[in-house]
Amino acid sequence: MSPLRSFEAIAARLRGGARPGRLVPGLVAGSVAGVLVIMAQTSFAVLIFAGDLAPYVSYGLGLTFLAAAVMNLVVAFGSSLPGAVANPQDGPAAILAASAAAMAGNLPAGSTGQELLATVLATIALMSLVAGVFFFLLGWFRQGGLVRYVPYPVVGGFLAGIGWLLVQGSFGVMAGAPLTLANVPALLRLDLLVRWLPGLGIALVTLLVLRRWSHFLILPGLMLGAVALFYVVVWVSGVPVSSLWAPGAAGQGGGQGWLLGPFPPGGLWQPLTPGLLRQAHWSSVLAQAGSTGTILVISVVSLLLNASSLELLARRDVDLNRELKAAGAANLLAGLGGGGPVGFQTLSISSLSYLMGAPSRLVSLVAAALCGAMLLVGPSLLSYVPRVVPGGLTLFLGLAFLVEWLYDAWPRLSRLDYAIVVLILIVTMTLGVLEGVALGLALAVFLFVLEYSRVGAVRRALSASALRSNVDRPLLHDRLLREKGDWLFVLELQGYLFFGTAHSLLQRVRDRLAESHRPAPRYVLLDFRRVSGMDVSAVLSFARMAQLARSRNLTLVLTDLSPGLQRQLERELPQEDAPGEGPGSWRVFPDLDHGLEWCEDQLLARFQAAEPVPSFAGGAEGRGATWFDEAGGGRQPEIMRRVADYMEQLTLEAGQVLIRQGEPTKGLYFIQEGQVTIRLEGEGGDSMRLRTRGPGTVVGEVGLYLGVPATASVVVEGACTVYRLSAEDLARMEAQAPELATAFHRAMASHLSDRLASTTAIVQALMD
Repeated sequence: MSPLRSFEAIAARLRGGARPGRLVPGLVAGSVAGVLVIMAQTSFAVLIFAGDLAPYVSYGLGLTFLAAAVMNLVVAFGSSLPGAVANPQDGPAAILAASAAAMAGNLPAGSTGQELLATVLATIALMSLVAGVFFFLLGWFRQGGLVRYVPYPVVGGFLAGIGWLLVQGSFGVMAGAPLTLANVPALLRLDLLVRWLPGLGIALVTLLVLRRWSHFLILPGLMLGAVALFYVVVWVSGVPVSSLWAPGAAGQGGGQGWLLGPFPPGGLWQPLTPGLLRQAHWSSVLAQAGSTGTILVISVVSLLLNASSLELLARRDVDLNRELKAAGAANLLAGLGGGGPVGFQTLSISSLSYLMGAPSRLVSLVAAALCGAMLLVGPSLLSYVPRVVPGGLTLFLGLAFLVEWLYDAWPRLSRLDYAIVVLILIVTMTLGVLEGVALGLALAVFLFVLEYSRVGAVRRALSASALRSNVDRPLLHDRLLREKGDWLFVLELQGYLFFGTAHSLLQRVRDRLAESHRPAPRYVLLDFRRVSGMDVSAVLSFARMAQLARSRNLTLVLTDLSPGLQRQLERELPQEDAPGEGPGSWRVFPDLDHGLEWCEDQLLARFQAAEPVPSFAGGAEGRGATWFDEAGGGRQPEIMRRVADYMEQLTLEAGQVLIRQGEPTKGLYFIQEGQVTIRLEGEGGDSMRLRTRGPGTVVGEVGLYLGVPATASVVVEGACTVYRLSAEDLARMEAQAPELATAFHRAMASHLSDRLASTTAIVQALMD
C-alpha cells in the first residue's frame, strides 16, 4: 500500500471514531481504559522492580507507561477490531519479575546496583524485540490458528502458574520479601504483617465484589477507595506523609517505604544509553533465553485466545494473523524505546469498548494519550501511591487466575484435565516456571498422541457388498458381487499414521481374518485418500501386513497413495514386499474407484468364468433374450426375442458421444459389447466421470421414459456395439404388439427395481 493510501486509511478510521454519536462514548471508554492500564502498569513495574531493584522503580514505571502508549497507538490503527486496547501483560510481567530476582541473586560478587539495573533493562528490551519479531513472523506466515493445537488444560496450567507467580511477587511489592516457604516466618512478623495484610484485604474484597457484580467502574473505584482509606488512616494516626517514603538516597525510591516515591525530578522515561548498556552483564542476559521462550509461548497462546474471545464479543470476524502482526509491530517499537513486559490486545479492558457501546479506535488512542501523559506528570502523582494498592491489585490478579483454574474449572473439566492443571501448577511452584512450561509442552504432546490414537486410523471398514466401483455391471454380476462381497475387505484410512494407530490397523485385518461367521477375504484394499503421512512404525506395520498376506494367500490393494508415501513404502519395505502380481503381493492404483474395479473383476473372474455376459443378442438367430431373461426373471423369453425387431443395431468407435448433456436423448441403448462412460460436463470444459457401463447394461432409460434433456453425457470408450430403441419405435411396438410392449415395460421395471434395491443395500451398509 502506498504512503498516501495508508494515510487515507488512517484518516478514515479516525473519522469513523470521531462521529458525534461515537465521540463522547469513545472518550469516556478511552479514559476508563487508560486509568485501568495505568493502574495495571504501575503494579507490573513495582512487581518487576522490587527487592534490590526497588530504588530504580521509576525506570520500571517509565518503561511500562511508554510500552503501553506505543502499543495502543499501534493497535489503534493496526488491529482488525476497532476498540481493541493493548498493554503489557501480567504473565510476562510475572516471569520478568522472577527473572529479575534471579539475576539479582546470580550477578558476580561486587556488582553495583547500576550494573544490575543495566542487566535487567537490557533483558527487558531484548525480550520485547524478540517477541515483536516472533509475533510479526507468525502473522506474516499466517499461523494465527496455532492456538488450536494447544490443549485447553495445558493452557489452564500455564495460567494457574502465572497466577502463582503474581501472588508470590505481590508480597515482594508490599513487604519486600516474596512469598516462599523460607520467607513465611519473616512475613508473619508484625512489622511485615502490617505491610501485606491490608493488600490481602484489598485483593479479597476486589475478588469477591467482581465475582458478584460485573461493571467496568468497580475496579478503578475500589483502587481509588483503597488509596483514600489509606490516607484517612494516616491522617487519623497523625503520621507525617514524608515519613512514609522509603529511606534512601534523595531522589530515589530507596528500600521498602509505604509509598512508591519519591522519584527523580523530571519525566519517568529514560532512554537506554550506550553507556548504561555497557554496564550490563550480557552472560546473565543470555541466560534468560528459557524465560524468553516461556514468555513467547504463553504470550502467543494468550493473544490468540484473547482475539478469539473478542471475536465473539464483537460479533464479527477477527483476522488473527493481522492481530499477530499488530502485536509484533507494537512490541518491536516498544523494544526500541527500551522495552517493557511483552504486551498485546487484552480481553478484559478491550471489552469496555463494547460494553459501553463505543467500539471505536478512539478508545485506544485516548488510552495511549493518558499513558503518555503519565511519563510527564507521573512522578508527582505516583510518588504518593501506597505500595499496598498496586501490591493488592497484583495479588488480586494472581488470586483470580488461581480461583478460575482451581475452583471454577473443577466442574467443567474432566478429572484428567483438572489433574494436568494442578500438576503444572505444582511443578511451577516447586521447581520453577521453566520446568512448568516444559512439563506443559510434554503433556500437550502426550494428550495429542492420546486423543489422536482414539480417533483411529480406519475411517470405515466395508466389503464389496457395501462399497462398489463406478462401473455398472449386469444384474447377474451385480447380484454375484453382493453375494461374494465378503471376499473383499476395504479399509478407508485417515489422518497421520503413527505408532499410536499403526498397530490397530494391522490388528483390524487380523480380527477380520479370524471371523468365523463369514468367509475370509482374499483381497484387502487400503485407501490412502485421507492419509496425510506416516512414520516409520506405520511402515513396519505394513511390512508385517505384507507378511500376513503371503501367509494367508491375500492380495493387498493400495489406492490413492501419494508419490511420497509410495516412495516411503518401497524404500522401507523388504524387497520381497514390492508391488507385484498374485496372492501375497500388493498392487497400487491411482484411486479407490479403479482399485475397486480391479477387485470386482477378480471376483467375477473367480466365480463367473463359465457364465456368459448378459446380452441382448444371442441364440441361433443371433438375437437372444439373455438380458430380458435376467431382468424379467425368465418370463416369456419367446416374446422378448421379438423386441429386437423394433431396435437398431449400432457399431460405435472410441470417442463418439452417444448422449450429449443438455440435449434430448434419441432413445434407450442396450450395450452389447464395449464400454461407455457417463460424464458430467463442467462450464469450463472439464468433465468428471460418474459411471462406467459395460456389456449387459442400459443407458438413456430416464430420457426415454420422461422425455427430459440428458443431465450428463455418455461417451464411448472403445469399439462398442449397442442396440437402440427410440421413442418412436417404442410407440410403434405399443401400437402393433401391446403384449410385447407390456412385457418390455415389466422387464424395464424389474431392471430399475433391482438396481434401486442394490443401491439401497449399499446405502444402508454405509450408514451402519
